[in-house]
Amino acid sequence: MERFEHAVESQSFHIEVEQSLINATVGRPVLLSVMPSVNVTSGTWKRNGERLALWLGTTTDISLNYRERMEVLFPNASLLLKAVSFSDNGEYTVNMISFRGRAATARVDLRVFEPISSAYITSNVSNPVRENDSVCLTCIVVGNCTRRVWSFNGAVVESSERIILSSGNVTLTIIGVHRRHSGEYQCRVSSPVSEAASEPYFLHIGSEY
Repeated sequence: MERFEHAVESQSFHIEVEQSLINATVGRPVLLSVMPSVNVTSGTWKRNGERLALWLGTTTDISLNYRERMEVLFPNASLLLKAVSFSDNGEYTVNMISFRGRAATARVDLRVFEPISSAYITSNVSNPVRENDSVCLTCIVVGNCTRRVWSFNGAVVESSERIILSSGNVTLTIIGVHRRHSGEYQCRVSSPVSEAASEPYFLHIGSEY
C-alpha cells in the first residue's frame, strides 16, 4: 500500500495526501493522490481558489478549460492532470463531504519546471586574459534552474577577496586575475526535476603586457 502523510482533519473524518508538495516536469502527467478516511458523497477540487472540478457520487463536472486534460479518479477522488503546463502551478485544495455531512479539506502544492536541456559558460573577455584584468564568467542555462554551483579544477568555488559570486551564482567574477586562476571552470545546475553540467571553460592567463 502507498504511504500517505496526514493532512487536515475534521473531527473523525480526514483526508490524507500522498505528497503535500509535488515537483513536476512540464508536459508530463501528474497525480494529486488523496485518500479520505471514510466514504464520501461529494466534493470539489480548486486551484488557488478557482474551482476545477465538482463531483456528486461518481458524476463529475470539470471546468470547461480543463475537461480535455483533467480527470477525477474514483473511489478516492484523486486528481489527474494529464499534461501539466506552467499555468498549473499553484495551491490545490480538495474538499469532501462524508455521508454524515462532515467536511474535510486537504492541500497539495504543485510546482512545474521546464527540464534543463543544457548549460554553458560565457566570458566577457577572450582568452588569453591579461594578468591583473578582471574576468566575468556567466553560467547560461536552457530550462528552469534553481541551483548553480561553480567549480575550479574540480573544487567548489566560494566567494573570496578576489572572487565574487553573484546572487544565485549566475556569474563568477575574478578581480585582478593571477596565474593561479588559470585552469578549468565548470558550472553545475539543477532543479527538482533535472540537472546538467556545462562543458569545461579553460581560462588562460597571459602576460600583463
